Amino acid sequence: MIDTIKKTRAELESLYGLFTSLKEETFSPKFSFFVLRNLGLLEGEITALNETRTKLHESIKEYDTERMQLAEKHADKDDAGSPIIEGGSYKIIDNLLSFQAEFATLQEKHIDTIAKFQSLEQGLVDLLSEEVDQKIMKVSYLDLPEDVFNIEKLFQFKDFFKETEEELDELLMG
Repeated sequence: MIDTIKKTRAELESLYGLFTSLKEETFSPKFSFFVLRNLGLLEGEITALNETRTKLHESIKEYDTERMQLAEKHADKDDAGSPIIEGGSYKIIDNLLSFQAEFATLQEKHIDTIAKFQSLEQGLVDLLSEEVDQKIMKVSYLDLPEDVFNIEKLFQFKDFFKETEEELDELLMG
């Protein structure tokens, strides 16, 4: 049964991730079809979001490359002369002042690119929070595999059940 739900694009991404996590599991043919069909229904929206993100990152690629090179150049070095990385970032203590000065120059050089990126980034945030109508396939609660769904996953799937709230209460309470 195909139905329509209203969700933000961020919620749709989360649902897509949930369905993707189930894609390689072995289920009954009916539930497997439900998973794959919803992946297909959600895919267009997710593909568009991913393309938007790619364009966003492309808009700042040159600046980001120069920023990383600058950080690597000024990073503290280990005994072998390699830059020290802590928590995913270059450790810059010894050359902090020279790094800050060159970084300010780099930011000034790319001021328009940074401003454009920030504007595009805000547009993406707005896009993710926008509610859209999304077609989905529903499934009976009785068709859910017992060993896969904890309370959190059941809650995430609540919009995908064919049953009404009253029917679900009756099923759950016996």
